[in-house]
Amino acid sequence: MSDLGQILLYSYHNGTFFETLVREATSHIHATQSVADALLDIHNSGQLDVLAAYTELQISQEDRSAFTLVHLLSKIMGKVESSPKIVMDCIRSLEQNQHQVFMLVSPFLEFCGKSEARCDYVLENMLAGYESNFDFLMGALVAGSKLNLKKYLDVATGSELMSKPLFTEKAISSIGRMNFQGDDDLIDAAFNYIETVSQDSSKALLNTSLAALHSLYLQDKTREEDFLRFIGFCSASLDASLVLAASEILFFENGKSGLRIEDALLELGCNVSMDSLGAINHLDYALEKIMTRGEFDKSVTNLERILENNNYQIGIGHFNSLTNLIIENKDTYLEKLITRWLLSGNAAKGRMCFDLLQHAPTSGMELSFDLPQLSGDYSFHHLFLAEKSCGWFFTLPLTAMSLIVSLVDTAADAQLESMKQIAINPLSITYPGSIGRYLNSIKNQSNDKLKLFCESILGSLEKYHADLKPALGIKELKPSEEERYRSAKHIQNINEKAMKKAEAGSLISLLGVHKSILLYGRKSISYMDTGSEKIRQEMPLHLYSTSVEYPSLQYIDPHNLDYHLLSLRLKGFEN
Repeated sequence: MSDLGQILLYSYHNGTFFETLVREATSHIHATQSVADALLDIHNSGQLDVLAAYTELQISQEDRSAFTLVHLLSKIMGKVESSPKIVMDCIRSLEQNQHQVFMLVSPFLEFCGKSEARCDYVLENMLAGYESNFDFLMGALVAGSKLNLKKYLDVATGSELMSKPLFTEKAISSIGRMNFQGDDDLIDAAFNYIETVSQDSSKALLNTSLAALHSLYLQDKTREEDFLRFIGFCSASLDASLVLAASEILFFENGKSGLRIEDALLELGCNVSMDSLGAINHLDYALEKIMTRGEFDKSVTNLERILENNNYQIGIGHFNSLTNLIIENKDTYLEKLITRWLLSGNAAKGRMCFDLLQHAPTSGMELSFDLPQLSGDYSFHHLFLAEKSCGWFFTLPLTAMSLIVSLVDTAADAQLESMKQIAINPLSITYPGSIGRYLNSIKNQSNDKLKLFCESILGSLEKYHADLKPALGIKELKPSEEERYRSAKHIQNINEKAMKKAEAGSLISLLGVHKSILLYGRKSISYMDTGSEKIRQEMPLHLYSTSVEYPSLQYIDPHNLDYHLLSLRLKGFEN
């Protein structure tokens, strides 16, 4: 016996067994396996019944050591020499103390898989009324099927389990986990059994049956029509559990199903509601994978169906994986999606475009419209897109202007003047600095048509500011020093109240982080408490600066600006 084994035995006899397990298992990065090996050795050598010892474990699941202890048990359970009764009693005892026994599912299956006698014992006790929420039945059936497939499939589909609804559901789930090794006759029997039972049962059984039949379909792809028929049957009894089951299949088995199966499952999944965040997350991953393999239209079409089915209460922000993929592929996906959604004339989709850009790592990226979409019925919607760009991306002036600029070359001359007016007012006169720099940077690298467009905007902007200068001399438009002071003081008071309110419930205040105090406006001071004394620390202030271009029209004419932007966002198609 190893030295570690002797330490564990000694700790058991002096009442510090579990404390010692935790200490030794967390002593270094590879310690868990060493402790598990020592536990298995002293158990199988008969020196200590580790499972019986765990049955006596009394520790709250909130205790951080609870996870470590159950994790150690999971590493040895599949290899222990013990009776099924002791193993089952140990798991049930941990379960009653609300420990994380989900970690023991695979080890228990491994334990049962050592002999049919173990599987039979578990099944007999479960049928006799052994009470536990742990899925002992599934473990015995799946493990037994690896030893004798036909025998345990017959048990799973037999009348004894059929007579108990809860066991029927567990039996169907177990069949879905069995490996039929290409035996068409047994797959046929299992498929027919699940279909028959599901059609005569309540909705609660359909989600389990859907997952099980999909597993059988993956083992025999000739079952595609049968599985599609079952999906159609499920559609008539749609509920949240079925939507979740469909989304889980799309998430875990993504790419393994045929396209017709995937489309049918997406049909179910698109009925997801706001309440089912788990299903939304699964669909997010599935749609991301569909887009990654090059099926942009399919991914976006299903996303739109989800949004529309929920009246846009589910937003683009719920699809983080898909959103990140779209933003990372600006030229491939982002510009294509923005063009598609703005062309739709749907205000909710326009808002989604804005929300999408809020997830971008950099604010105000340059974008171009996907011009191939401006064909057919949309051939003359350049002005329409220019209006939507300004309306939705007004707070991202570089994005809004770059989108408008991308339309100039293909726009009809009759629309250019109106597009130029939008680019001037409200966009350029509100953000003269950034817009001016952008137009100056591209005008000399552009063709004659675009160069003329840029120069016209810059000329109008220069004239606008020249016309504003006389107003600077109007005394009535200048606030007095006292008025400026009162305004600044009012804003300061608002900011101080907002800061105090934010600090009150912030993580920083909960952690008890100490504040630094500005000293004479040149240094900050803070105090470090060493236990025996407080040490005063002084830190010189350094200069840090940033600049923000505030929209000038918010000062000059805020109400008309808001109305103008709202009208651009909501304006419909013009024939």
